[in-house]
Amino acid sequence: MKSLLRIMLTTLFVTFIAALALELFWLNSTPEQRQHWLSLSPQPLAIKPNGWLLPQLFSAHTTASVTTRPGVASEHAPGSDKFWSDTAPAASSPGTAPAKALADSMPTGYRNHGGAGCVRPPTQDIRDVERGAVYRWTDSEGKVHFGDRPQQNGAEDLSKKYAAATQGVRLVMEYPGWAGDAQLEFQLRREADLLYRVLTRFIPQKAWRQINLNLVLFASQSAFDEFRQQQGANSGWMAYYSGGHNQAYLARQQRDEWTLRIARHEMTHAMMTGMLGTTPIWLSEGMAQYLEGLQWQMNVGQIKADAAGFNRLSAQGLTGFSELAGRSHAEFNGMAQDENYARAAAMVFFLIDHDDGKRWLRQTLGHYAQHPCAPFIPSQFFNQAYPGGLAAVNGRYARWLQDGHFSTHYY
Repeated sequence: MKSLLRIMLTTLFVTFIAALALELFWLNSTPEQRQHWLSLSPQPLAIKPNGWLLPQLFSAHTTASVTTRPGVASEHAPGSDKFWSDTAPAASSPGTAPAKALADSMPTGYRNHGGAGCVRPPTQDIRDVERGAVYRWTDSEGKVHFGDRPQQNGAEDLSKKYAAATQGVRLVMEYPGWAGDAQLEFQLRREADLLYRVLTRFIPQKAWRQINLNLVLFASQSAFDEFRQQQGANSGWMAYYSGGHNQAYLARQQRDEWTLRIARHEMTHAMMTGMLGTTPIWLSEGMAQYLEGLQWQMNVGQIKADAAGFNRLSAQGLTGFSELAGRSHAEFNGMAQDENYARAAAMVFFLIDHDDGKRWLRQTLGHYAQHPCAPFIPSQFFNQAYPGGLAAVNGRYARWLQDGHFSTHYY
């Protein structure tokens, strides 16, 4: 009996020490670091980055256990096998969606659908940096704090030390009809910076420009749909980027990771259009499809292959490369639009999957940086810059699809 009691007391003591260490770690982290820890959770957590951690965790667990109802799934795995059109149930803001409006898959009906005209919004030099203030101070209990405003006399100004030499994205958020969400905005800013760093790997450095990224985020899909109808936009769009206005319009989805994925797609369009102008539709949409899958794992970015989707293309015999690359904007968005998006995503993944493809992609995007909106002729671009020319890339792509050995890309 004494042995069992000793084990119980030891277990309680270890649990207490572990909880205390976790709370101290949380309290000694900056708000920015706390946002980062929260973003790594595989499940969305209703926790604010300010205040104590453990009481919020307990409160969130209690609330979830009380409000979860039988028959309503509490988790919805994102996927790419469903198309939510204008006739599908619209996503509501989190916590307000009726049971019949919940779906088990992330919506995939978002597309750019920008016009085929020549567009290149204004940008700035990447050395034109927004200077933010950073202060450090120690309170009466010896705890170190960081913030953009000093909370006591004698705070150390670290603004110059932490100032960046360059800035790739200047993000402006708009929240029509609602106050927005600070944690989601933090994630969007982080995603934009990461996305810019990955995208510019395929663009010559002399063409790098600071992008004015303007995101208009609606509180729900229904609010976005109402706006879209007022603008006379396509009824099937769930999000879109307007190059003429240099604004991306999207709705907050039931899960923030879905919102971030859609945002990455539209942000890619904004960044490419700002640095390169209007590019070939297959390349523009292929890059957006590719980069929307970017995931943040600590300091490493990764993009997983859509193996199931690539295998479907192979099974359907859709292994031609140059045929889709030669399509016009109107043809690409014609009857086989969904199929064309899947093919473009596979083509871009294929190019980035091997060195010859990455060199061709970098050279081609560099060409558009110097010649915005130039016409794209597949035979000309591949015969001049890809080993073996157009015939080689067609054959290599077909074999790549048929072999089915798709790797994850890391950045």
